[in-house]
Order: sequence, then C-alpha cells, then structure tokens
Amino acid sequence: MEYCSLQKIKHYALRGESMGQETDEIEEQKRVRKHAPYGSKSHVRSDAKASRRESIVRAARELYNEKGLEHTSIKDIANRVGVTRSLFYHYFPNKQSVTAAVFDMYTDELTEDARIRYESLEVIDLERLGASAVTNIRNRIENPSSLRRALYSNEAAGLYIDLLDRTADKMATLFVNELLPRCVYRGASFEVPEDIHERIYMLYAGTVGLIHAQRGLSNQALVSIGVGAVLSTNPSLHGCG
Repeated sequence: MEYCSLQKIKHYALRGESMGQETDEIEEQKRVRKHAPYGSKSHVRSDAKASRRESIVRAARELYNEKGLEHTSIKDIANRVGVTRSLFYHYFPNKQSVTAAVFDMYTDELTEDARIRYESLEVIDLERLGASAVTNIRNRIENPSSLRRALYSNEAAGLYIDLLDRTADKMATLFVNELLPRCVYRGASFEVPEDIHERIYMLYAGTVGLIHAQRGLSNQALVSIGVGAVLSTNPSLHGCG
C-alpha cells in the first residue's frame, strides 16, 4: 500500500476531497498518456477531460428524462457513466452545476438546429422566420420531454426560469448576430432597433408565457406581435397588412 503522510491526508481534508479522487484522476491521466502520441499528451489529456465531462452531462440528461430531475442522484449519474462519485466532483461541484450544464447542452442544440435551418439562405423572410420560431416553441410546450414536464412543477419553478432565461438569451443572440441581418419584410430591408437583443429576448420569453396561459391563441397572432416589435422603429412599414 502506498504510504500516505498525515500531512497529505490533512491537505485533502481541508480541501473537502478524498484520497480516492486523486487516485481516479491519476488513473484517468495514465489512460490518456498511454494512448497519446509523442508531443501531444497535453492536448489529448485536455480532449479526454472534455469528453468525460460531456459524458457526465449526457448521462445526467438521459436520467432526468427517464426518472425526472428530483429522482436522479449524483450516484445515479456516476453509475451511468461508470465513474466514481469522487471523479464526478472533479468535474462538477454539485448536482445544480451539472443541471446547468444539461440546460446549456439543450439550448445549444436548439440554437444549432435553427442555425442549420437557415444557413443556406441568403435572404430570410421575417414573417416566415417568426412563424417557424412560434411553431417550434409551441411544439416543445405541447409535447414536452420528461425533463420539461418536471420543470413545470412548482418545486422546480426556479430551474424552469433558469432554462427559459438561457434559451431566450441564446436565441436572441442567434437572431441578432446571424438571422436578422439577412431578413427582409415583404421584400424590403428594414432598420434593426438598437435594443433588438432585449426585444427578441422578451419576445421569446413572452411567447412561451402566452402559449402556456392562452393555448387558444393562434400562431398568426403571436407572429404579428413579434413582427410588430421588430419593426416598431420603421413606421413606414406599418399598416402593410
């Protein structure tokens, strides 16, 4: 057995860690170094760490969908990946942090789907863009995953708001930076308001709220609200109904 000094044990106790965590990290590094080509060990080690982190996040997401967020423990996540809990804590300090990473993965996928949908178009019709966005939002609300259903409960209200905030912010960033610069309204270009990021953010969050509160509200009505908000600094385009 490897000799451990009292000083070393005290060092880990003060850090709130276990000797087992160090062992896990050493074994992980050994596996990486063994298969790394000469001169690239640092790069491969970084890639391996990123890959392990992503595996943990994906496992958490799968379990949240299968069992629900409240019924999934850190031990469940570690077991799904095949690592010890001490190694889990090397990547995430608690369940809240891995949940935030799950939300980031989810929102990144949503924005990437939207980016791919429009990347081949040099010109995007604003009304069609709005109609597509509203349809996608409604579909996710009316056909929620197990995770989203769990977030609708009162106990998870804070987490739901966190997910909505992340999604609205990333969607607004995508629209402002990549989609709206290519948009036209009924064949004409238009001036984009200076506070467009805030407007798109509020439109996204507001659309989610309106669909939840008024299921009978038509997509066309929601699109009209969104287009009107984007064009509000373009009075010459109003009334083109």
